[in-house]
Amino acid sequence: MTNQTSSQLRGNPKRNWGDYMEKACLILAVLGTPIVAAGQTNSSYTASTNIIHATSAFRDVNGQLYSPDSKIWKTIGGKIALVQEDGVVVQTFKTKNNYELVFVAGDGGNLGAQGSTSDHYSKRLVSSEQIPEKRIFIKHFLNGAVDQRISVAAIKTGTVQVSGTVFEAWDCGTTPTTERLSQSKAEDDIAEALMKAQKADAMAKAAERKKQAETRALKSNQDAAEKGDSFGLMRMGERYRDGDGVEKDLVKAKEYLQKSADAGSPTAKEELSKLNQP
Repeated sequence: MTNQTSSQLRGNPKRNWGDYMEKACLILAVLGTPIVAAGQTNSSYTASTNIIHATSAFRDVNGQLYSPDSKIWKTIGGKIALVQEDGVVVQTFKTKNNYELVFVAGDGGNLGAQGSTSDHYSKRLVSSEQIPEKRIFIKHFLNGAVDQRISVAAIKTGTVQVSGTVFEAWDCGTTPTTERLSQSKAEDDIAEALMKAQKADAMAKAAERKKQAETRALKSNQDAAEKGDSFGLMRMGERYRDGDGVEKDLVKAKEYLQKSADAGSPTAKEELSKLNQP
């Protein structure tokens, strides 16, 4: 049997466990997180025990772990048509319902009155039949026999060739080992640490950009005020009033607002009036 699963499938190639630990130690060290070797504390033992208990809750499909709550799982039902060493070919079905129209006499009440009905036809289910639809291959379903009806949760993985016929491929997965779960947790911890580091870096860069913008704005206001510009004078008055980019100084605030008002700014005149109020 030749496997032809899509290259877009989710899955992680097997990697050296030491690489994960080295990366985890490096990132956690950068973030200032204490690193404790497994088995040194009760918490480490508890974490290991929890992993053992979780082995039945996850399924390994193509090297990727999936929780039973993942929406990628689909319930596949049908009849086993062929048993292979690594799975089964399943005949799926669609349901065809047969209906008939049945005459229903009205109750004889006044038309339009609440609860009254007129003569009409109603659709009634007569029978249902299972129509063969398509055959698919479900990998890792190993306990079935030909003609057995099954219903199993599986993930679509691409296509597969069985005895010269290409089938849609699904996988119900395998129970991961404790080591695989530990490896997956390390990968998650690394990914989370990287995200935190990236977020912190982005916030630092954003803060630096904001600081630079504020510095440019202050310089622009100062230059405009030195030239006697009414807006620049008003902004410097507001800055000294609020302590915005400069040390708060109400005396200087009034001086700048007064100059701005003298230069024709009605807003500065109004702000100055507020500052002069007792």
